[in-house]
This record gives sequence, structure tokens and C-alpha cells, in this order.
Amino acid sequence: MDADILITNVERDARMKVRRKLQIKDQDLGAKLDETKLRLPQHFGVGTFQVAQLFNGSSLTVSRCIPDAPIVSEIIHREPIIGLVFCLEGQIDLEFRGTQAAAEVRGGDFCLFGAFAMPVVRRSHAGQTVETVVLKMPVSEFNHRFGILRDAGRLPSVFEAIKMRSCFERGGAITASMQLALRSLQNCPFDDACRALFLEGKALELQSAAIAALCPERTSEGQKPVSSEADRLLHARSILVADLSAPPTLDALAERIGMSHARLNREFKREFGSTVFEYLRLYRLEQAKFLLASSETSITEISHALGFASASHFASQFKAHFDLSPTAYRAAEHTRSKQ
Repeated sequence: MDADILITNVERDARMKVRRKLQIKDQDLGAKLDETKLRLPQHFGVGTFQVAQLFNGSSLTVSRCIPDAPIVSEIIHREPIIGLVFCLEGQIDLEFRGTQAAAEVRGGDFCLFGAFAMPVVRRSHAGQTVETVVLKMPVSEFNHRFGILRDAGRLPSVFEAIKMRSCFERGGAITASMQLALRSLQNCPFDDACRALFLEGKALELQSAAIAALCPERTSEGQKPVSSEADRLLHARSILVADLSAPPTLDALAERIGMSHARLNREFKREFGSTVFEYLRLYRLEQAKFLLASSETSITEISHALGFASASHFASQFKAHFDLSPTAYRAAEHTRSKQ
């Protein structure tokens, strides 16, 4: 994927033009990742932009910067793309040059866009930490990867709109599932060939979480309701872990799948080996274990993202289950990974 980027510091009128070329080629799983790291010049402020080529022309950009003055970046893509913009902190303003199409993305939100031969303009505000993750995928690759969802009637209609024209669509709030994938992308634990596999897997996880967040209810018009008991239990599990920071109550979950809460607990245990909220507790702890080993995300952030009442409650639950505190487990895993 080729892109021209023109970055302008509005106050000082300093300019830098970067020609970034990412080779488009099929690469075997495990091949060396094509990656570029750009550091913001000192007269712009401080920050970095890390760009990685993923599968079949897709790309991932992870950035964190604190501009000294308002900064405008203009990006021209060489082929039609679909993009997902996740703003973790601060605020960015997006628009297509010469049009009224625009989006304001604040910390904690995400948006979607389609770009068809129109420059995308990104504005960052002075003195504000801006932390973003951007996934871009050629329209042809998107059709190939997610066509099965479209054919099954499970692809949110918003994607059909951005595939056809240059526009922005608000996605909504970043869910806990997205947040976990985003933190993993920011804190990839690998530097070798495994890095490509890790980033590609997490990028697909993030895209799937965004699609799930935008999906209408399975029982909407034109779609078959979840009918068999096995399907309903699988659906209940999906709902339960979709947003770990705010899971539904047992009554709400039972109502959504058409069972009494007593029957749901009984059949859930028969199917998955534990009651609904025991399953949720164990799932949270396994996710915490993974994050502690694979990222530098703080224990407080992990506890919040996974829905624990507090960092101390998380630590006591983790130690009771794994016989190690979160801090001790992370230290042991980091030592083991260096051996």
C-alpha cells in the first residue's frame, strides 16, 4: 500500500513530506514483518507513528504523540480502502479534503471510513496526548475476508456504505473486547517472525470485535432467531463475554435467550462445566493471565478492562486461583520468555 503523507505544524508552518512505501505481496505466515517507524520531528512536538504491513496490503498504524501546536496530516491512498480508527486518548478530527465529510473521534470512541482517491486530513490539537490505532484494508481484501458475513446477512450495513464512497461513519464506544486487542497491539511481546503472526491475529480480533459491536440483534428482520438449545447456550456465552467490563445480569441474559435464569444456569453448567458467572470469573482470569504475560498494560488497567471491582479485588482473585500475585506472575513470565 502506497501513501503520501504531508504533515504541517499550523503555528510554525513547518512541513515534512514522507513517502511511505509498503510492498504489496502475499507473504507466508511467519514471514518477516514489513514495518516502518516514524518519529515526529522535535519542532512538531514528541511522538512516534509505527506502521506495519499485514495481510494482502492491509496495514496497522499505532501512534502516540503530544504536539506543541496544532498539526494537520494529509494522507493520500493509492487504492480504495476501508479503515477503522480507534482513539484511546485525546481527540482527532478527520475530513476528506474539499468535501463536507468529517468526523470527530474522541478518546474511547472509534469510527469507520471508506477512502476512494480523496485525501484524508487528520487534525491533532496542541498540548494534548493523542493515542490512536488505525487499521486499513483494501476493499478487495475486505470483500474476500468478510464476504461470508455479508452472504449470511450478518455484516453491518454501515460497511456496505463505506465500501462505495469516501465517507465517515461513527462506530461508537470502544468495548472491553476491543480495548484488550488494542492494548495487545500496542504492547506486542515479540520482535522476531512471531511478531507478524501476533499482529495479524490481533488485527483480525479487533476487526471482528468492531463488526460484532455494530451487528444488529440476531433476531432482526431477515435473520433466523437462535432456536436450538445448544445454539442458545452458545449465544448466551457470546453475549456474556462480549463486554467484560459490563456483562449482563443473569436475568437479562436469560431473557435475551428465552430461558429462565435457573434453567440457564443448569444447562450452561451442563454444556460448559460451570455456572454462568463462574464461567465469567474464570474467563476473566484467563484473559488477565494472557495480558500480564504478553503486554505492559498496568494491573489497574487490566482489572478495569476485565470488569473487576478494583485492582485489589482482581489481585486477590488472581492469587487465589493461580497461587501467584499478578505482579509475581508477570515477572516470572518475563523471566521465562528471556531464557
